[in-house]
Amino acid sequence: MSVGRRTICGAALVAASAGVLAAQQQPVVDGAPRSGDLVEALRHGTFGGRLRYRLDYLEQDGKPEDALASTLRTELHYTTQDWHGLTAFVEVYANESLGADDYFGITNGKSGAEYPLIADPEGGGLNRGWLRWRDPGARAEVVVGRQFLHWNDGRMLGNSFYRQNQNTFDAVRVTLRPAAGVEFDYAWLWRHDDVFFRSFGMDSHVAQLAWTVPERCRLAGYATWIDYDARDTFDRDTYGVRLGGPYALAQGLGLHYTLEYAHQSDAGDNPFDVDADYLVAELGVAFAGQLVYVGYNAVDGVRDPSTALPFDQPAGYPYPFRGETEQMVVTPAAGMQIVMLRALGPVPGAPDFSWQLHLHHFAQQVGGLDYGTDLGVQLAYAPAGRGWSVFAKAARYWADDAASGAVDTTRLLLGAEITF
Repeated sequence: MSVGRRTICGAALVAASAGVLAAQQQPVVDGAPRSGDLVEALRHGTFGGRLRYRLDYLEQDGKPEDALASTLRTELHYTTQDWHGLTAFVEVYANESLGADDYFGITNGKSGAEYPLIADPEGGGLNRGWLRWRDPGARAEVVVGRQFLHWNDGRMLGNSFYRQNQNTFDAVRVTLRPAAGVEFDYAWLWRHDDVFFRSFGMDSHVAQLAWTVPERCRLAGYATWIDYDARDTFDRDTYGVRLGGPYALAQGLGLHYTLEYAHQSDAGDNPFDVDADYLVAELGVAFAGQLVYVGYNAVDGVRDPSTALPFDQPAGYPYPFRGETEQMVVTPAAGMQIVMLRALGPVPGAPDFSWQLHLHHFAQQVGGLDYGTDLGVQLAYAPAGRGWSVFAKAARYWADDAASGAVDTTRLLLGAEITF
């Protein structure tokens, strides 16, 4: 089915779903829709927000200067009360430098030839703004406007929650829950705003059907048909299936497992051939709140990048699955094989403290070269019920081969967050 036909079908599905559901829910008094309590729904809405500070230091071989970014992200949002199943939400934000501005941040006038990149440029505006209809039993909902779209682990379709700026999509999203544990999710996307304040027009569609058995498994099949207006090399069709846990074995003991496979092909106006596979396999154990697991991720590459492209995830964000220094966020032409060890959980005897360890080794998927190894550790403190947290992180990337474009890198990061 062509993208144009998918657009027509998607629009028809959204319009039909919204129209039928709204007609079912709209109360009528004397032949006219009831609206007397709309003002009350607006008056009694809730305000909230978040302040998130980051001090990020990056030292990188080949750059004459070290990078230091001191940034504060400010969010303010408002949510109306429910009115006959309708809820409106708006969120504005700004990311500003506080003091240190010695980094390549795209919008701050510093040179990428001189400073390492820290992907937290200054700027702000509307982050999210949407109108949602939800039926009383939460079996169906429609969301229209600028929103987060985040599936599974976020690598195929996701928000960059870790960054000071975030992936958002202008979209119409329909979610149906026809039976216990079954969820169908479909969205039509016409704009993608990324972490660098770039806006891309698009005519894209995503769909996922998932079945969940609590404390046993979750099985999901998904498809993404990505078609940008003027970003042709990222036009791709992807079909995948994902099976994952956790699987409860006993009180406080569980099995962590993930198996995922996807195939990707070129679409739209993409001038390159894309015929690539993607594989994830993870296995580990959760005990007493701790989680330890090992994993393998294969991302298909190509032998001739002049005619073909590797597997890519243009609508997702790969952090933290490609290391804490973020040196391997972009997939090299030869693809990659990633072997990882991740461990995290609360500090024993001090539940307000948590720790994380991430170890990743990267190698070519096509060819036999090793790219390098990334090690990251983190300690965080989040007192229960206080609405604030702090963390400290240290990471190091050791480069083995220049083919990836990554080099030896050291990263130190301090952060603090307050929600209200």
